[in-house]
Amino acid sequence: PNDVDGHGTHCAGVIGAVADNGVGVAGVASRHVQVRIMALRFIGANGGARSDAIRALEYAVAMGAKISSNSWGGGQRNSPSLEFAIESAAAAGHLFVAAAGNEAEDMDASPTTQCGPSQNLTVCVASTTSSDFLSHFSNYGARSVHVAAPGSDILSTYRAGGYSSISGTSMACPHVAGAI
Repeated sequence: PNDVDGHGTHCAGVIGAVADNGVGVAGVASRHVQVRIMALRFIGANGGARSDAIRALEYAVAMGAKISSNSWGGGQRNSPSLEFAIESAAAAGHLFVAAAGNEAEDMDASPTTQCGPSQNLTVCVASTTSSDFLSHFSNYGARSVHVAAPGSDILSTYRAGGYSSISGTSMACPHVAGAI
């Protein structure tokens, strides 16, 4: 898909930008495995529908993807259909890695389907700074957020062959997905 805002290209670069080639940046997974990225876009200029997110997850699982890096916002609160899709993906051996969100909220008090305290089928990722402190914008939660990873001022690939530094749990999420 055409990446109109650079978000997907940036996240993909965090996972799999080619290492040791003297060009740009290196993805977290690129030195250890042959990285294969399945780019699926369901969010456009006018947002995206939950049903499209579910279809993208189902497609990824059907095509054999074992891990999905889900750096999409608008946390779905109490979504039985999304929860069922995540459960079905897990039953097929798929791991759903999700960005915690950028509202500086306690996810234990206000969980989403992707990062709820009862959701033991996902890995929910908060963002840290270069000093390994929680990023000021990152959502958090002792029970609902499982791990934190670099997400502040992350340099990665960007649309049109460029590079850009971006901050967000969207940048932390692919660090974890790529490391798994």
